[in-house]
Amino acid sequence: MNEGKATIALERNGNPTAVLDVKEAAAYLAVTSKLIYKLTRAGELPHSRVGNSIRFRIKDLDQYLEANTSRGYTPRKKAQAEAQARG
Repeated sequence: MNEGKATIALERNGNPTAVLDVKEAAAYLAVTSKLIYKLTRAGELPHSRVGNSIRFRIKDLDQYLEANTSRGYTPRKKAQAEAQARG
């Protein structure tokens, strides 16, 4: 039994898949394809290249979300001011 973990069954052309393309990864994370490319170029989002295609493992996207999930809310302007004050 998966405790606390959702199981996602994704298919491409009727076959199960554990990898997503850019558009699918963007939809999965609820962001734009442009942001997916930006995170990929910055080395923040693990990916694989298959020919000219970029592919993302679902487990890597889940790990990215977990690592970048904040536990509290800080308004953006306040966070920027605190960062500048720290140097």
